[in-house]
Amino acid sequence: MSALTLVPDLPTDHPETAVADAPPTDAPTRSWLATTVAQLRAHRERGAATAEYAVTIIAAVGLAGLLVTILASSDVRTMLLKIVKQALTI
Repeated sequence: MSALTLVPDLPTDHPETAVADAPPTDAPTRSWLATTVAQLRAHRERGAATAEYAVTIIAAVGLAGLLVTILASSDVRTMLLKIVKQALTI
């Protein structure tokens, strides 16, 4: 595998390394190339789900912090106690 790319190095006797401007005529070469391109495309999307989970977790933590701040205020606490007392008296 080359150090700068994700594409594996071809053997020196491989048809694509022999002549760079010659059109590929070998079916296994095209199959190898198509397989490699498909693998690279699948690899490119692999981290997308992880990034989406990270954004969701950050948003959930932010919302939880906001709720803690709101519920810790004295006005909200008084209002909630009033609602609970009214519910228990009925």
